[in-house]
Amino acid sequence: MPIALIFTIWVAGLSTVLGGIKFWQGYRNRKRMLIRYLFTGDPSIGDKITIHNLSKSAMIIEHWELLWVTNKYFGKKIVPIDVFNNEDRHMNLAANSIKSLNFNGQYHFNWSPKIENNVKLFIKLRIAGRKRLLIKRVHPINYSAPVKT
Repeated sequence: MPIALIFTIWVAGLSTVLGGIKFWQGYRNRKRMLIRYLFTGDPSIGDKITIHNLSKSAMIIEHWELLWVTNKYFGKKIVPIDVFNNEDRHMNLAANSIKSLNFNGQYHFNWSPKIENNVKLFIKLRIAGRKRLLIKRVHPINYSAPVKT
């Protein structure tokens, strides 16, 4: 075998291994979050939405907003829920941490509107470093897997 062929095979194998390592590092360091809820329905106790940062790096949420979304025949009806009236909605989530959004007292609102049947609650997040908004369903939701961001 000529030396040029051996060198070519060695370089191709080395670049493939290094590319695989780089891909694995990106997959391992991806940002992940899990969103859960606890609805009591009592204004004095309050309701809670919990955001879990499952990644190994900190995450900054610049702004968040709750939305009611109803599926219609030809589209969706989106109604924002404004219970905080332009208060600061900025949060820092450290690596592997949990942050709770509590809705009690003056911030309590009706979690199950009787207006329509197929209403879902969503949270809209603006995360630092992302170009697009992240919109995730809060209620009802399937908890089989964490939400990837």
